Amino acid sequence: MSNYKIVASDLDGTLLNTKVQVSEENWEAVRQMTEAGVHFVPSSGRAFYEMPAFIRESPYVRYVIHSDGSAIYDKQTGESVRLSMSRERSHLLLDVLAEYENDASIRHCGRVYTDAATNTEEFHRYNRMDDGWVWHTFAYYEPTENFDQFCRDLDGIDMLCTFFHSADEQEICRKRLEGLGYHVVSSHPCNLEVYAPTAGKGSALLALAKRLGIAPDATIAVGDSPNDSDMIRKAGLGLAMGNACEELKAIAREVICTNDEHAMRYILNHYIR
Repeated sequence: MSNYKIVASDLDGTLLNTKVQVSEENWEAVRQMTEAGVHFVPSSGRAFYEMPAFIRESPYVRYVIHSDGSAIYDKQTGESVRLSMSRERSHLLLDVLAEYENDASIRHCGRVYTDAATNTEEFHRYNRMDDGWVWHTFAYYEPTENFDQFCRDLDGIDMLCTFFHSADEQEICRKRLEGLGYHVVSSHPCNLEVYAPTAGKGSALLALAKRLGIAPDATIAVGDSPNDSDMIRKAGLGLAMGNACEELKAIAREVICTNDEHAMRYILNHYIR
């Protein structure tokens, strides 16, 4: 048995296969990890209540890193550790985005909210959402009236995700937000995901490890997208999926199987046992 005590896994493109399902092989591997004393920790850009029910309800999952590492949720106690941006920084972010054509949603305290006035398939597709994202929006997002004021009244946004009509504006906005000190990543070619520089999947992973008395070297992280780069860099062992973007493969310690080849079973057999 290895010394690894946490396996932090992205969902889409990693734990979930191309049918957006968890294979029986993966779920059995998660069960075996848990029973061996290894924490399996889903780590996603999704908010907690945006995750599939089998993650939220699983007895093999206690801790969840969500909203791109802006929060850690303990399902057993109901306690959340939030690494969100301040109200002032949230307001500045909203001011900047108001200058561009985009389709924004925000994550706050485990939930995801969008503008009721623009929550239409036509608007989402205008801003280059693909079929999967459009479906996901209607399945999980909570349409909110007076969206801008609603966001400004919160104590701070955990993470903001937005799609852009123009690729050029998307890149201009990315550079501008990075210059203002925000952490900006993408999980889709047409979106930006924005959160506080103190957050990120890697920062949350290390915070959870410290909370549990686990050394950083005893952590594994695996993912497929640029928004996984923070945890791939900071984990004791950073793994990229075979279907990962080239950016992630370049920084990972190793490249493993694809998401249709049961990544958790692969990790269990190659790094845990």
